[in-house]
Amino acid sequence: MDLSKKAAGLSAVFDPAQWLAHYVELGGGYSVIGDAVWLHWSIKGDVDEAALHAHERGVRFDPLQRDAVKAIILAGVGKELVE
Repeated sequence: MDLSKKAAGLSAVFDPAQWLAHYVELGGGYSVIGDAVWLHWSIKGDVDEAALHAHERGVRFDPLQRDAVKAIILAGVGKELVE
Protein backbone atom coordinates (compact mmCIF):
# COMPACT_ATOMS: atom_id res chain seq x y z
CA MET A 1 0.00 0.00 0.00
CA ASP A 2 1.36 3.41 -0.95
CA LEU A 3 1.16 5.51 2.22
CA SER A 4 1.72 8.79 0.40
CA LYS A 5 -1.38 8.23 -1.77
CA LYS A 6 -3.43 7.25 1.26
CA ALA A 7 -2.12 10.27 3.18
CA ALA A 8 -3.08 12.55 0.29
CA GLY A 9 -6.73 11.94 1.21
CA LEU A 10 -6.28 13.84 4.48
CA SER A 11 -7.86 17.21 4.90
CA ALA A 12 -5.59 20.25 4.69
CA VAL A 13 -6.10 20.74 8.43
CA PHE A 14 -3.75 17.90 9.45
CA ASP A 15 -0.06 18.40 8.69
CA PRO A 16 1.87 15.25 9.66
CA ALA A 17 5.26 17.00 9.62
CA GLN A 18 3.96 19.72 11.92
CA TRP A 19 2.32 17.10 14.15
CA LEU A 20 5.61 15.20 14.43
CA ALA A 21 7.63 18.34 15.16
CA HIS A 22 5.25 19.28 17.97
CA TYR A 23 5.30 15.71 19.31
CA VAL A 24 9.09 15.88 19.56
CA GLU A 25 8.89 19.34 21.19
CA LEU A 26 6.59 17.86 23.83
CA GLY A 27 9.19 15.18 24.61
CA GLY A 28 8.01 12.41 22.32
CA GLY A 29 10.15 10.33 20.05
CA TYR A 30 9.94 7.37 17.75
CA SER A 31 11.75 4.19 16.81
CA VAL A 32 11.79 2.53 13.42
CA ILE A 33 12.23 -1.21 13.13
CA GLY A 34 11.95 -2.39 9.55
CA ASP A 35 8.78 -0.76 8.27
CA ALA A 36 7.23 -0.45 11.75
CA VAL A 37 7.17 2.88 13.58
CA TRP A 38 6.77 3.05 17.35
CA LEU A 39 5.89 6.33 19.04
CA HIS A 40 7.26 6.67 22.55
CA TRP A 41 8.27 9.12 25.22
CA SER A 42 10.31 8.93 28.37
CA ILE A 43 8.62 7.99 31.61
CA LYS A 44 11.57 9.57 33.36
CA GLY A 45 12.24 13.23 32.94
CA ASP A 46 10.36 16.44 32.40
CA VAL A 47 7.49 15.27 30.18
CA ASP A 48 3.92 16.55 30.37
CA GLU A 49 2.14 13.21 30.04
CA ALA A 50 -1.30 14.80 29.69
CA ALA A 51 -0.12 17.01 26.80
CA LEU A 52 1.49 14.04 25.03
CA HIS A 53 -1.61 11.88 25.47
CA ALA A 54 -3.82 14.67 24.13
CA HIS A 55 -1.51 15.25 21.17
CA GLU A 56 -1.32 11.54 20.32
CA ARG A 57 -5.07 10.94 20.53
CA GLY A 58 -5.93 11.88 16.94
CA VAL A 59 -3.10 9.87 15.44
CA ARG A 60 -3.81 6.84 17.59
CA PHE A 61 -7.46 6.66 16.55
CA ASP A 62 -7.36 7.93 12.96
CA PRO A 63 -5.72 5.52 10.52
CA LEU A 64 -5.22 8.21 7.86
CA GLN A 65 -3.38 10.48 10.27
CA ARG A 66 -1.37 7.55 11.65
CA ASP A 67 -0.32 6.48 8.14
CA ALA A 68 0.60 10.05 7.20
CA VAL A 69 2.87 10.41 10.26
CA LYS A 70 4.38 7.00 9.55
CA ALA A 71 5.11 8.02 5.95
CA ILE A 72 6.84 11.22 7.12
CA ILE A 73 8.96 9.31 9.61
CA LEU A 74 9.94 6.59 7.13
CA ALA A 75 10.81 9.20 4.49
CA GLY A 76 12.98 11.02 7.02
CA VAL A 77 14.71 7.85 8.13
CA GLY A 78 15.56 7.09 4.52
CA LYS A 79 17.11 10.54 4.15
CA GLU A 80 19.04 10.15 7.40
CA LEU A 81 20.53 6.86 6.22
CA VAL A 82 21.69 8.40 2.93
CA GLU A 83 23.22 11.55 4.41
